[in-house]
Amino acid sequence: MSDDQRVSRSRHSSRGAHSGDIERLVDVDLAAFRSVYKEYEATETELRNRLTDIFAMRLDKVGPDWFRVAEKDGSIEGFLVSCPTRKTPDEFKSWEETTDGGTLMSTYDPSGPNVYVVSLSMLPKAGEGARNMLILHTMGKVVEGGYDQFFFESRLPGLLSWSRRRCRDKGRTVESLTEAERYDFAESYFHSTRDVKGKQVPLDPLLRIYDQIGCTFLRVFPDAYEDAKSMNFGVVGVWRNPVPRALRKNFLVRKVVGGAFCTLSRSHRLTGKAFS
Repeated sequence: MSDDQRVSRSRHSSRGAHSGDIERLVDVDLAAFRSVYKEYEATETELRNRLTDIFAMRLDKVGPDWFRVAEKDGSIEGFLVSCPTRKTPDEFKSWEETTDGGTLMSTYDPSGPNVYVVSLSMLPKAGEGARNMLILHTMGKVVEGGYDQFFFESRLPGLLSWSRRRCRDKGRTVESLTEAERYDFAESYFHSTRDVKGKQVPLDPLLRIYDQIGCTFLRVFPDAYEDAKSMNFGVVGVWRNPVPRALRKNFLVRKVVGGAFCTLSRSHRLTGKAFS
């Protein structure tokens, strides 16, 4: 069975995207980032047209191997776009700069040593399993291809509510914060943890998900993208290839280890165990 074919016999499955998916992908993206898109000065029709062009362009550029969709009962619930690149997490300034405004003109490089996760969109009703299947598949691609790492930008969706509570305690409002104070709040929240079964994990629920699979987080960025819940802050996250560099030259090692990740990603049940 090819990588572009459905790879699970359960209700949950994943496959490479094709041009016939574009309209549904636009629906998913608009639903996933409704709170973000409502801040845009554009009608829904304008947004749909723009996203249709962008997704078609990305699929044409990176191909179905790097444009992955998750389905439940044959209906797309989410998708993940990534691509090989020579850009590094240390160079990251913003999503717009890294992706050339979403065009990937200087981002996509088939011979690059790293993988950049361009976007991850999931329907609000989609379970964690569908998202995790897509992430595990990307991990498998990194290992199989001998790449050094994949990196991405994460939102901080709990930042605004956390900041409002902090401000209330001080008799302040979030709106009254200076830029320096907003950055200090974001830094403090980014480094905040909570105890879960005796282990300190990130306070932010989204960072906690990535922490579960061994991602590390480099730093906070202001004006990373438009997201009210994150107060427009983002965090650069990295997942490093666990295979020692000397062994990455061995095709069999890459195939076996990378295949293990891909096998996990094909099973909703095994994916759940990997993220537990």
